[in-house]
Amino acid sequence: MQKRCRYREAYAAAYKAMLALSQAVERTGFAPQLIDLVNYRVSQLNGCAVCLDMHAKDLRARGEPEQRLYMISAWREAPYIYSDRDRAALAWAEAVTRLEGQQVPDAVYDMASQQFSEAELTQLTRAIVAINGWNRFNVASHTRLATTCRRRCPRPAENWELMPQGPPCSMGSSPEAKQGDHRQFRAFAGRQS
Repeated sequence: MQKRCRYREAYAAAYKAMLALSQAVERTGFAPQLIDLVNYRVSQLNGCAVCLDMHAKDLRARGEPEQRLYMISAWREAPYIYSDRDRAALAWAEAVTRLEGQQVPDAVYDMASQQFSEAELTQLTRAIVAINGWNRFNVASHTRLATTCRRRCPRPAENWELMPQGPPCSMGSSPEAKQGDHRQFRAFAGRQS
């Protein structure tokens, strides 16, 4: 793949604004697994390998069953695997991402509004906007696929030279790290731009 601009460095203020949006999404009160499930599905639709890798790891670390990851592209055919709330979130995420006919169908809105309050649906939409933004930055700039450090945390190759002392995480040294919590890495990556 052709090397392209590194969007973090090229426009650091916009990168920080994107990080702030993502952090606001994390504070919505939604179950992190639901947001990661939506992020995973949207990243599939957009073909973003970096985000697929990251969110698959996050979902697994949170105890998400493998079957739900494998079946997510066929979630409509597997109603017994996903709750009504999951299905409404996935339908909303797909419709907001694709904007087929330059709109989100009323039927999808009706489904989503049965599971989410107006405030929650606004927050979910914000989460979908955020992951679509990250997907588009990563795909457009050919961000390299995150590799895995020997401690099993995501470590984007483009960040390696930014790491002050080797691996960006302390997997195995804290309860959060043992659960695969990668906020430490994300916070580090955010400070570097």
